[in-house]
Amino acid sequence: MEMNVDINIEKIRLYFEILGYMAGVASVLFLAFQLRKERKLEEYKMLQGLEEKYTTLLWKGADQAEIDRVWKPLSQERQQHFDSLKNDTDSESWDVWNGMTDEEQNCYRFTRAGFEILEQAFIANKKGWVDDAEIKKKWDNWMISWKTTNTFAPYVFDEMQHWFTPSFVEHYKKLQ
Repeated sequence: MEMNVDINIEKIRLYFEILGYMAGVASVLFLAFQLRKERKLEEYKMLQGLEEKYTTLLWKGADQAEIDRVWKPLSQERQQHFDSLKNDTDSESWDVWNGMTDEEQNCYRFTRAGFEILEQAFIANKKGWVDDAEIKKKWDNWMISWKTTNTFAPYVFDEMQHWFTPSFVEHYKKLQ
């Protein structure tokens, strides 16, 4: 009878050990689930922050007619002037900037700020902080629209590209 009690106690101990391991595994799984959920929330907050910055910048341009010029073609004369200055530019000079009117410099600043936001979005996607192919495609399309419709983009990008991360510069140049 004594042996029977010892065997039963051993079985009970074994069951408690198994339950303890199962509780540990369940706790780890629950923690992993919570961490994943928290990561997704942080990803969403980052995405919202980037999109809010981008939208605010675009509305600033819409509110100020002189900045909204970035979306309109430059006159042939101004374009030729900037192109001639661009050819003389190196990484230390801002010849195009220095050849601009105050109004044009505002357009240049607006475009530069836009590139900063686009670069931040690129980096967030590249590092996996915002890990969604559709979101990456959306930001790439915005970059393409700046590349094809913002008349100050070529000048800002050529003159300031050494300020951007090399991977962003390479990515931007490949976009079509």
